[in-house]
Amino acid sequence: MKVVKSFDIETANAHFQLTISEMPDGKGYVGKYYGTTPQFQQAVSPGAPIPMMKNVGFGKLTHKEIGALISACREEIEKRNGKIEKITESKE
Repeated sequence: MKVVKSFDIETANAHFQLTISEMPDGKGYVGKYYGTTPQFQQAVSPGAPIPMMKNVGFGKLTHKEIGALISACREEIEKRNGKIEKITESKE
């Protein structure tokens, strides 16, 4: 599938990657998103804590219209991890 749009999406606690691709038959689009959040170690030896990434979910939606698909993916991301604070369209 050919990626037609890609976005970096930030909520207060997580970062998501959203890619929009054309369906192989050309009759719609597929949106896939994946989110991670920084997770700090519980027990820390002397020095600064070491950030680790924690998976906060992934999803896949389809729709015939690209605008409606992007909106639906944004809604799902907000349900998973709160209000979206920043969206940046990636340049491929």
